[in-house]
Amino acid sequence: TVSVLYWRAAAMSAALTRSTYNTWVWLFFFGIFTLLWLIFVGIGLFLVMRGAPTRRRGVAAGALFTAALVCFTLAMAFTASLHALHMAGAVIIALIANVLAGPFVAVLFSKKHAVLFRNPPAASSKPKSDSDVHSGAAATDTDGGDTSDLKELTGVGAASPTAHANNGDGHDELHIPTRHRLTVIRKAIWRCVPYIAGVYGGMLFVIVVSFVALADGCYCSAPNEFNTWLSRKLAAPHPGRCATGETCHLYAIVGSHCSDVAVVGHYGASGSGDVPVGAVLEWWPLTDGSSMTTDDGAAPAGVAVAGDVPAGVATPSSPTSPRGRIVVDHPIAEDYRVVAQVPVLGLECNAGYRFRMRMVFAGDVVKGPRTLRTRTLPGRASASPVRFIGGGDLHGGAIGHNMMRRLWAAHHAAHFVWVGGDIAYANNIRYCYRRWDTTLALLTGFTRPDGTQPLLMAAVGNHEAGGYLNAEADTPAGRAAAYTHHSTYFPSPEALSDYYLFPAPGVSSNGTTGGRAAWHPALPAVTAAQLPPGHVGATFATTAGLRGDMTATFYRALIGSTGWVVLDSDIMFRTEAQVAYLNETLAFWAARRRAGELAKIVVAYHCPGLPTVRKWEDPQATKVRRDFYPLMLRYNVSLVFEHHDHAYKRSHPIRANGRGGLETAAPYEGFIASGDGALGVGGSRLAAHNRWYHAVSSKSNAGFAVEQSPSGHFSVRVYDENVDMLDAFHA
Repeated sequence: TVSVLYWRAAAMSAALTRSTYNTWVWLFFFGIFTLLWLIFVGIGLFLVMRGAPTRRRGVAAGALFTAALVCFTLAMAFTASLHALHMAGAVIIALIANVLAGPFVAVLFSKKHAVLFRNPPAASSKPKSDSDVHSGAAATDTDGGDTSDLKELTGVGAASPTAHANNGDGHDELHIPTRHRLTVIRKAIWRCVPYIAGVYGGMLFVIVVSFVALADGCYCSAPNEFNTWLSRKLAAPHPGRCATGETCHLYAIVGSHCSDVAVVGHYGASGSGDVPVGAVLEWWPLTDGSSMTTDDGAAPAGVAVAGDVPAGVATPSSPTSPRGRIVVDHPIAEDYRVVAQVPVLGLECNAGYRFRMRMVFAGDVVKGPRTLRTRTLPGRASASPVRFIGGGDLHGGAIGHNMMRRLWAAHHAAHFVWVGGDIAYANNIRYCYRRWDTTLALLTGFTRPDGTQPLLMAAVGNHEAGGYLNAEADTPAGRAAAYTHHSTYFPSPEALSDYYLFPAPGVSSNGTTGGRAAWHPALPAVTAAQLPPGHVGATFATTAGLRGDMTATFYRALIGSTGWVVLDSDIMFRTEAQVAYLNETLAFWAARRRAGELAKIVVAYHCPGLPTVRKWEDPQATKVRRDFYPLMLRYNVSLVFEHHDHAYKRSHPIRANGRGGLETAAPYEGFIASGDGALGVGGSRLAAHNRWYHAVSSKSNAGFAVEQSPSGHFSVRVYDENVDMLDAFHA
C-alpha cells in the first residue's frame, strides 16, 4: 500500500502542480513520515506480540501506534498541501487508516479490558498451578481485573496452552500463544466502545488540525522555505504585497524596438466578482528638466487599452496599436491576482514618459490610478550607449537581493535590468506568490538619477516552470494550463504585439476574422512598409504557428545597434521547436548586419551549453549545443549569456571545428559565452570546474554591468557579492 501511494502520489503531483520540485519535497516529507510510521508500528507490534504481556507494554504499544497514526496523517496532509493528491482523497485515506487502527489502539489503552497487558502477579499471589489460573478463582492482579476475563475472551479453560514461568525476580510471566492474544484483542474491541470513541475523537482532531494547518502549501527553494495558508495568514505583510482592490507592481518591459515597451500592472481582486474587464493606460512625455515633471491636467499624449474597455471610458489613440490582455494569474482566495498587459508602440526612442494605469470594471466603473515613470531605450542611430545590469539566478532571499542593490548603487544609470531566469524561485506554485511580490518589489524599486524606473528584461528559468517541460501537452492550451506567473508577469513583447508584427493568416482587411481578431477588433492589416523605422519581422512564414501564442517564452529585440534573441532552453518550450524561429531571426539580423544597419548579435537564455558545474552530458546542455549552437555559429553571434549553474564563467571564443564539434578560436572569432547564473546562489554550489572552454571560472556570486556602445562594442564588468571586480572583458 505504501509503495502504491508513494508512486501514485508522485505521478499526480507532477500532473496537478506541474512542479517537479514540488514532487520532490512532497516525496521527502512523505518518506520521512512514512519511515517514522513504519518504525513506530514495528516497535509497537514487537511489544504486543512478543515478551511478557504487561500493562506497561500495552500502554507503550498504544502510544507508539498513536504516534504512527499521527505520522501517517501528517504524510497525507503534506500530500494534500503540496497538491500531490486531491484533498478529499488524502483525507479519506487518513480516515480509513485511523478507523481501522482506532479500535486496536483503544484496546491497548483500556485498563479494564486489555487483560493481556497486566503487571505480573506479586509473589504473594503466585498461583500453585495452571489449573488455579483457569479455574475462575479470584486471582486478582495489580490492575484490579481478574483472570476470568481471559477465559471469557479466549474461550479456553484449564487445558489451554498457556503457562507461567518465573522471570527470576519472584514474579511469574503469563505466556499466551499469538493466536489467543489476537482473539483477546478482537473480542475486547466490542467491550471498549468508550475508549474507541475517545480514540476516534482524538484522531479526528489530529486529522482536522493537520489538514487545516497544512493546507495550500508553498515550497520555495534558494533559500528553502515551506509555508501554508495558516503561516501566511499569521505572518506580517510581506514586501510588495498586492492589497485587495489596489493596482500594484506597475512596470515596463523591454519591447521589440526602442520605440516600444510593454507595461504590466497587477491588481489584487477580492474574488471572481472583482475581476476588471479591462485596463486603460495613458501616457505623457516627460520634460527634460531635472524634476522630470509634467502637467497632470494635460490631455494624455497617447492611450492604449487592455481587455474590453467601452468606448465611453477610453478610446485607443492609435488604431494600429494592439489591444492588451487581462489575465487572471492565480485565482486563489488569499491572493486573487489579475494582471493587465498593455503593449505600447510608436514612442520616441531614448525619451522619458509618465504612464498611468486604471482598471475598468463592469458598469464602466474605473479604479486606480497607479503611475510609472520610465524611459525608452536609445535607438540604433543614437549617440548614447545602452547600459544594463543583472545576471542569472537572482535567488529569493537576501543574497541575490543585496547583490542587485549593490550593483544598482554602483551603476544606477542603467537603462534596463536583465535577469536570465530563476527570478523568484517560486517553482510554478500558485501559493508562492509572496516570492514574486518580494522580487518584483526589488526590481521595481530602482530609480535612475532622472527619476525614472529602469525597464525589465528576463528569460525563463527552470524554477519558473517547476522543472523542465512539465506541461501535459506541447500546445498553447497545455502550457497555459500548466504554468503560472512567468508568462503573465514577463510576457513576450513580441507575442503581446504580434498582431502588429505578425499579421495572422486569414485575417480580413478590417481584422474581424481569424487570428487574434477576438481581441483586436476592427484593426486594419499592417504591412511591413507601415512598420516604424527599425522594426523588423513580418516575414516569418515557418513560424506562423507562434502567432497569438501568449505562452511563448522566447522573443527578439533590437537594442541599440544590437539584435538580441532571448530563447527558452528546453524549459517551457522544447529547443527543437525554436529552431525555425531562431534560424529566421538570426538570418534577418545577419542580413541587417551585412548591410551596416546592425553591429552585433546577442543570444541569451537560462541553461548553458557550456556548463561550469553540471556535466557536459547534462540533458539541457546537450540540447542547447545541438539546436542553438550550429545556428549561432553559422550567423556569427558575438556574445551569449548563459546561466543556471550557480557559478561564474567566461569562455574562450568558441567556433565550430569542422568535425561536428567545438573548439576555441582567436579573439573576436566565434562567440564568447558568459554568465552561468550566480546573482544570488553562487557560493552554495560545488566548486566550478575549469574545462577546456573556460577562460575564467569561479564559484563566486557574480553580477554584470554592461555598456553597449553605439557602434555595438560591449564592455562587460563582472562583480562579486561585495561589488569587487571579478572579471572584465570586451566583445
